[in-house]
Amino acid sequence: MNEFVPLAHFYRFVRYWWLVLVATLLGGLIGFFFSRTHPPLYEAVTIFHINVDLSKVMEPPFPLYEEDLALAMIQGALLSPQVIEALIQELQQSTPQLDTVQLLANYTLERKNELWELRYRDPNPLLAKQIVNLWAEKGYETYLAQKKDGIIPNYIISNEPLLAGTPTKPIIYPPTQLLLAGGVIGFVIGLLIIELTGQPGGLSS
Repeated sequence: MNEFVPLAHFYRFVRYWWLVLVATLLGGLIGFFFSRTHPPLYEAVTIFHINVDLSKVMEPPFPLYEEDLALAMIQGALLSPQVIEALIQELQQSTPQLDTVQLLANYTLERKNELWELRYRDPNPLLAKQIVNLWAEKGYETYLAQKKDGIIPNYIISNEPLLAGTPTKPIIYPPTQLLLAGGVIGFVIGLLIIELTGQPGGLSS
């Protein structure tokens, strides 16, 4: 087993600096071309605040699992077929290429205790904002209608959604980060190549 000599490894890296440079540049180019084929995605978020008015509950105490089911009713309103259909119909006037499959593939709905966050991602930040805000408004209208019809109990309280602003920073595929990540990966690969080929039978050390 060969003894590890840090100085010898350092000299080897210095000697083949061009290989590290080439690998770094190639990695950066791969990151650049990846960013060109994968446009950055922006995420717009609307927030619903849902709670239970215990003074209106018929039979307190209110079990925790029933409270969870009650708080989840806003999810049913947001994802109801009538909301999705109305949303698609209105959006197709300005974005005819948008369909239900694309809509549902780019959204998330996440609960954080009494908060529900409706998120939508798109390469166009203005479109992401438009879609998520329109979705939230139509979902809230459906929530009010279902509450009026008794589908949602009157002890479920929700304020109007906090609408999204225009996202300014991409959350996926930011070009600068992809370029930097590609360069770093190429740099590491270059060092590994030098290290591995510096073994017996490889590049002379």
